[in-house]
Parts: sequence; C-alpha cells; structure tokens
Amino acid sequence: MRQEHTLAEEQRLEEGDGAREFARCAGLGLAGYEVCDLAGGNLTLIFALSAWLRSSRIGTLDACSSMLGLRGALLEASELDSPSEPVPLLAGDARNALISLSIYVHGLICRSANYSRRSPAALVEEALQLLG
Repeated sequence: MRQEHTLAEEQRLEEGDGAREFARCAGLGLAGYEVCDLAGGNLTLIFALSAWLRSSRIGTLDACSSMLGLRGALLEASELDSPSEPVPLLAGDARNALISLSIYVHGLICRSANYSRRSPAALVEEALQLLG
C-alpha cells in the first residue's frame, strides 16, 4: 500500500533536502576559501551565500540550522575536543547571523583539517557523509 504524504510532510521532506544541499554547497565552498575571501568589504561570501541559499531553496534561518549541523559533523569527523570548541552565537538578524556563522565554520574547517591532517575538502566530505 502506497503511503500518502500530506502537504506539510512533503514540505518538511523538501526542507530537509534543501538543508543537506545547503550544507554541501557551503561546506565545500568554504573549504576552498582563503581568509582574505571572508574579509570585511569583500563580497565573495555574500554572493556565495546568496547562490547557495537560492540553489538549495531554503531561507536564512534554515541555513543557520544547516550550518550548525555541519559544525557538529565537522567536530565528529575531525575528532576535535567538542567541549573546548566555542559555540557560535547567532545574534542580530538572520542574514548577519548566517554571515558570522559562515566565517566561524570556515575557521572550524581550517582548524579541523589541520588537526586531523586532511585537506579541508576531504574533511568536509567526511562530515557530509556523517550528516547523511
């Protein structure tokens, strides 16, 4: 017997797919960035976030949740001491929170890759596998 999904269930399924897609785009994108790409006044991150949001079809709040999930997976994949890693504060409007969270995750990718002696992209790939 085929199970029917309600409209709300379908939307939740699509949002989950969008969150995974955003985590993939953001993680792999951030893994390739240099610190100068994230400096104030440089629009690289702003344009990238806009593209990743659009392609994954989620909003900024869902993107923040997706990035926090990626953070946890990065900590697990790298075996960094999770309790000693700072927890990012999401303050202000959702747009600014996503920007600051992206800068934090970029730093985490760099620290995690260095700690685990892997390339940033390889570490992100492993973290994404942990996310499912």
